[in-house]
Amino acid sequence: MLIYVLWHRNDNTDSMDYESSLIKFHAQLNANETPGFIGSTISRSPTLPWLNDNGNILQDNYFLENSAALDHLNAAAISKACEHSHNQVATNSRDEKNGLYRHRIGLSQPQPVNHSYWISKPKNITHLALLESISNNIDEKTTSVWTRFMGLSFGPDFWIQSQIPLQLDLNIPITYQKTEQLWQALN
Repeated sequence: MLIYVLWHRNDNTDSMDYESSLIKFHAQLNANETPGFIGSTISRSPTLPWLNDNGNILQDNYFLENSAALDHLNAAAISKACEHSHNQVATNSRDEKNGLYRHRIGLSQPQPVNHSYWISKPKNITHLALLESISNNIDEKTTSVWTRFMGLSFGPDFWIQSQIPLQLDLNIPITYQKTEQLWQALN
């Protein structure tokens, strides 16, 4: 399973109008039967280091069965059913960054989460060693771990999602993100 992530913010339009348009777009997208598309969530957070400045960052998560589903998702997003709401959001957004993450360990079913931990892999540790260390620090019943897929991401290498706050003892820098769930449609 993959998650296509889109980080963005409102470009000086009314926040409620922008978020309403975004929710309408997601609802229309989820109403279509798009091959390989499992569902989506929208969350809000106050800051992310890889965006230019702080303030009301929105994160769209699109859950996909595989990478082939990206083509179908892209076509569905600009289809006749979604075109108007997609254009409303796209016209009023700024600072868009995206990423593609692959599920590695823990919860495999898509779900909204309130706690995200982002880790950039240090050069002195292998990918598998860091993944094992993370695995030893989490409860796989309440947490999932995702990694960048083929380097196709603007964000960090590892993304840990949890329903509960975690105490991670990894001895490396970790970016914590508390999120507020705005909307979800998960099958």
